[in-house]
Amino acid sequence: MAMSRLTLAQIRDNARAITETESDDVSDALLNLYIQDGYNRIIDLERRWPHLEVSFQFNTVANQR
Repeated sequence: MAMSRLTLAQIRDNARAITETESDDVSDALLNLYIQDGYNRIIDLERRWPHLEVSFQFNTVANQR
């Protein structure tokens, strides 16, 4: 199942729809903080995120510091 990527504005709109609030009740800045916190908590729960991994080569010469 493919997940669509939501924009920050869509996430804020969904949060306001669920909580039945308006931008006068909760500012975009405050919602952004909650959204970032939620994202960080999800990322911290799982240690393997292939899309965040980076691979590279590091060549060395034997017996050299």
